[in-house]
Amino acid sequence: MEEFDIAQVVSNYNLITTEFTTDLTEEFRAGRIKGTEYADTYQKLMALAMQEAMTTPLQAAQIRKLDLENEKLELEKELIACKITHCEAQTADILSSTIIKEAQSDKDLLVKTAQIEHYTVQDSLISAQEDNTKNKTVIETAQSAKDLEVKDAQVDKYVADTSVSDANELGIISKTGIQEAQSAKDLLVKDKDIALKEAQASFTIRQTQGFDDSANQKLFDAQMNSWALAFSAGMLSEVPSIIKDNSATELYNCIKKSCP
Repeated sequence: MEEFDIAQVVSNYNLITTEFTTDLTEEFRAGRIKGTEYADTYQKLMALAMQEAMTTPLQAAQIRKLDLENEKLELEKELIACKITHCEAQTADILSSTIIKEAQSDKDLLVKTAQIEHYTVQDSLISAQEDNTKNKTVIETAQSAKDLEVKDAQVDKYVADTSVSDANELGIISKTGIQEAQSAKDLLVKDKDIALKEAQASFTIRQTQGFDDSANQKLFDAQMNSWALAFSAGMLSEVPSIIKDNSATELYNCIKKSCP
């Protein structure tokens, strides 16, 4: 049973029952309703009055419930958006790692190429020394060529090292951005979890109060039914005072005080 405005229900019930009891009393005094017909009519009118009195407040409670469910859906949407952001950050991290690996591969290739060239020059120098140990000019030329090639290889290696260093710096910057995005995401998810738990706790409290309201209403209905049956059985010689002097309202208010 939904939580609704008890005061509004009481007000509605008093207005409706006043109309019903006035008309029913006139019919009874005129002799048009007697005995069991009076009790049966009275019981039906009281039940109808209670139903009508609760209709508008109950609809308002249902609307509040729908609003809470909509808020829950919005929180779930925001949580999904956070997960998407996290996935995008992971994708950026993977791309950064790929760039670093490619730069490292290029560097390794350049180093190997320089080593091969260096070994080739050394082989050429050894062959020249063996073939013509007396020709210093040839040896000096070969040595100069070797030195030049080594220097070129060293320059290529330095360029490759610089490329790897730049790639490493790019990876560090990317990881820092990912960590900041992860921290922001964790904070947002934590806030959404707290809001969702508070909404669920509020909804649980309202359900508990609704169960208590249902029990109190059944008690009130049982009391009203017993008075109606007593009157229909001829145990009462006149209209009960509870109908004449608004005692039904006092009884209802008494039940209301026990509600949380």
